[in-house]
Amino acid sequence: MKLLVSVLIITLFVSCASNRQLTREEFLAVGQKTFKDVDKEKLIKAAQEVLTLCDGTDFQFSHTPNGFVGSRRWLIYMVLAAAMGTDFWYFNIEEKQNELKASLYVSTSSGNIGGYYGGNGASTITTPNQGFPIQGTAIYDIFWNRLDYMLGRTNQWMSCDDELDKIRKGETWGNLENFCGGVTVNDDPPTNLTESEVQRIFKGDHKYDAKMKYLRKYYPESKLLQEPPPPSKNSY
Repeated sequence: MKLLVSVLIITLFVSCASNRQLTREEFLAVGQKTFKDVDKEKLIKAAQEVLTLCDGTDFQFSHTPNGFVGSRRWLIYMVLAAAMGTDFWYFNIEEKQNELKASLYVSTSSGNIGGYYGGNGASTITTPNQGFPIQGTAIYDIFWNRLDYMLGRTNQWMSCDDELDKIRKGETWGNLENFCGGVTVNDDPPTNLTESEVQRIFKGDHKYDAKMKYLRKYYPESKLLQEPPPPSKNSY
């Protein structure tokens, strides 16, 4: 479970998103995908790996005969209050002749914990929230793209920046905080990125340290490690 002390993150819980909801047609288009010539157990394992990279051991998996339910608890602590919740990822496979039809449904449940002082002590109030679906196509799009990578069907790992770019272009839409939010999500890259993918994904001065850390761990002989650090903002 993630625990983070911050005041600024309260903005995550301010409703600034659109009230747009997935239509049934949109959900059927993004909530399922057909795979050919893929072993069922390999597909399930790859889907779990996608989520494990997202947030490591914070994901817990309940197995089913044809898939799993992945749950991820999170807690954000603020000065006078806190928010907590659980994300749920329902992954299921239907076998049809030589094809596997995989379906995905993502929802989240959250509640606020507010504190107040009165009398001789302090009390807290917990306001639960019933689970509701994650609205939008973006969170499904990045999951399926990363699943394709884990299965070797593509050699390009879709980063959160890639998906955010698709949102800006209007190609996808919706909330990515439950998958790409830096507050409660690790979003680790896979261990088998090519060096060209490392360059692409860790592009920008602000990602220099993360790139060096990845290269030292997985490509200790890479010439990219000789790349000088970006100039300091305080340098003249």
